[in-house]
Amino acid sequence: MPEESPQKIIGLPETVLVLMIVGIEELFEAFILVITLGAGIIITEIMNAAMAALIEMYMLLRGGKGVKKLIVTPVCAMIDAATGGFAPGKFIGLAMGIWMINRPEKFGALESVASTKKMATGSVAGAVRT
Repeated sequence: MPEESPQKIIGLPETVLVLMIVGIEELFEAFILVITLGAGIIITEIMNAAMAALIEMYMLLRGGKGVKKLIVTPVCAMIDAATGGFAPGKFIGLAMGIWMINRPEKFGALESVASTKKMATGSVAGAVRT
């Protein structure tokens, strides 16, 4: 019998659609910055905040809890900040998050280590309070 491949949580059509939406938004931001010679930074920051909230909501609804969420958000912010909004930070971060969600067997150990550390620090904090 052939071995079954694991079912992906986020399918290819959904991945392409979401990445296209985020990519178009990133191109539009870069276009605004180029046309206004950087004066449109306020508009692009509003767009960044709105898209970041949408990405967060999408990641949570599709299974990006815990470590996966904590990795994706800072990576998006670091790429955006380091390049002044010209590199597709949200696109790269979201693609990385979808890749991690679709491969839970590779990141299960990472999540178990993080939850163990969380429980250990939580018990120490509880002991300090009492």
